[in-house]
Parts: sequence; structure tokens; C-alpha cells
Amino acid sequence: MKKIIVLAASLFFAVVASAGEDPEETNSKQFPLSIGVHMGMDIGAAVPWPPGKVMGGENKMKATPHLTPALGLSFTGNIDRRWSLTLETTYKVVELDAKAWVEDQTFVDRNDDPWQWVSFRGTAFTEMSFPMLEFPLYASYTFKNGSDRVFLGGYYARVFNAKFSTMPYKGMLFNVVDGKPDYDHPKGSVSPDVPHTHNFNDAMSKWDAGFVAGYERNIFPRITLSGRFSMGFNDIFQSGKKYLTYSMLHMRGTVVVSYAIIK
Repeated sequence: MKKIIVLAASLFFAVVASAGEDPEETNSKQFPLSIGVHMGMDIGAAVPWPPGKVMGGENKMKATPHLTPALGLSFTGNIDRRWSLTLETTYKVVELDAKAWVEDQTFVDRNDDPWQWVSFRGTAFTEMSFPMLEFPLYASYTFKNGSDRVFLGGYYARVFNAKFSTMPYKGMLFNVVDGKPDYDHPKGSVSPDVPHTHNFNDAMSKWDAGFVAGYERNIFPRITLSGRFSMGFNDIFQSGKKYLTYSMLHMRGTVVVSYAIIK
């Protein structure tokens, strides 16, 4: 946390110091390669896919994202006046709490002896956290005004010590027979008086990859503000340890402030 505070303070003072720079003087010192630091905030986490798995009405997903800082470096190669290519490395922790209707959430009931696979259908609370080192690579196009640009690319992320726990709150339990829930013979019910908590940390995937797209604007000669959207293609669960009948993919929006050390 101390490192985050120090980096955030450094970025703040860099913004203040560069606010009064002369644009013409800055443009005269441009290099083919730009190096910068950035700080951002992510809103989002893993969501069910396809989206129809989250039911509507009273059963729709209610999510509470945690705002956590993301810090990193960027390296931009200026191809010409309009086009550039950027590689970033960013450390972030994406966290979310959610209440949602789930269909056929499968887990091992450790209250049974021997342990048995059961399936839950109903309302559940979920807590998730994904510390990761992310490597976006994207191409940017700068408009004629020289200040606005759009970008599109992809990313790879290495996920460390991901946490995913769920607490079935209200619904029905079913025995799993031949890999499928036995809806004709319910095992029992779950109520707020007798909640179940299940931890799936050992089943989390160690990586993610997907696309990123966004828009950014120079608000000062060395300072840019950007908004971006990213979506992963890899299920958060390892392929051999899948506990749901649907996929859950990383999806988030990010606001980023960047400072160009070399420009």
C-alpha cells in the first residue's frame, strides 16, 4: 500500500508540474519512442456468459464493484503523425461482490460422508478478487487536432491468487447423477437461516486474454485521460475444474490517467 501511495503522489505532482508547459516547446522535443507511467481505476470483474444466464426482474444480478488502483508503465512507438503502437504493463486487483440468480451451480457438499456432488439453483452471494499483471498491446489513431485518439488491441494477463467464494442464500439443492442435476429428487433447500459457503480458489485459472478498445485525450502536453473497455475470452475456472454450467468471463471498464516521462 505504501508503494501505491508513493506512486500515486508522484503522478499527482507530475500532473501539477506539467500543467504549465508550453505545447510548442513540448512538441519540439518529440521522440520516436514515448515512455510513460499511468494510474487507473477498474470497474467490473467476471460475469456470466452468455448474458442470458443472469435472469431478469427480481432475479437479475446486482453487483458492487470495488474501486482499486491500477499502476503501470507504457511504451509507445510513433509510426507516423497519426498511428502509434503501445505496449503496457499494469498491476491491478479487480474485485466485485454480487448477488445473483444462479442456475445449476455445482459443488462438493463436504457435509456428506462420503463427499457428494450437488447442484444449487437459486439466489447466491458471490465475492471475487483477481490480482493480475496485465500486458495490453494496442494500435492508436490520432485525429487531426492532435489531442484525441482511439485505440484497439488485445491483452494477456497473468492472474495471481484469485479468490472466488459463493454463499447460496435461498434456493434448492439437487443430487448430481451422471454429471447432471436430478431435478425429480431434490436433496433439500437452502434458506437464510442455514447458509452454505463454498470456496473455489483452487479452481481459478491462472491467465486471461482478450481485447481492449478505448478513447483518450491529451488534457495537458504530457497528460492524457482515457477510458477503455476490455473483455476476456478465457473462463475464470480451469478447464478441468469447472463448477458451473456456463462460462464466466472477465469484463470491465477502466479510467486511466497517464503521464509521459519521455515524449
